[in-house]
Amino acid sequence: ILSSLKDEHENVRSRSGLMLKQNIKDSYVRMDPASREYIKQQVFSAIGDDSQDMRKIVSTVITTIAEKEKLEGWQNHLQYLISLLDNPNPHFVDGAFNSLAKICEDVPDQLDADACGRPLNVLIPKFIQFMLHSNERLRNYALG
Repeated sequence: ILSSLKDEHENVRSRSGLMLKQNIKDSYVRMDPASREYIKQQVFSAIGDDSQDMRKIVSTVITTIAEKEKLEGWQNHLQYLISLLDNPNPHFVDGAFNSLAKICEDVPDQLDADACGRPLNVLIPKFIQFMLHSNERLRNYALG
C-alpha cells in the first residue's frame, strides 16, 4: 500500500508505512530473506514519492531496516542513497537525504566503521555540497 497504491488516500498509506515500521521492529530478524528483500525493494521504490509525508515515512522505514540489518551489509544501499543526492528529481533528493540524515542520527557509530567501508568519508563531502543549496530543507539536512 505504501509504495504501490499511490492513488490510495494518504492517511491509509501513512498508516500502512507505520505498521510496516512496527512489524520490522518486532519481527524483521524472523522474516525469511526473500520477504526482507521484497520489503526493501518496495520501500526503496517509494523514496521519491510525490508526497513529502510519504517520503518521511519511507525514510523512517529505511532507517528501521538499516538498524535491524546493521550497515555492514548495506554498502550498496548506502551507495544508492548517496547517488540519489545527484538525481535531478528533487523528490528523490529529499527522500534520500531524509533517509541518510536519519541513518546518521540512529547509527552514527556504524558510519565510521571499517566493516561498512567508512561511509562518512563520502557523506561528509556530499553534505558540505548541500550547505549552500537553494532549497532550505536540503540545507537543513546537510547541517543536521
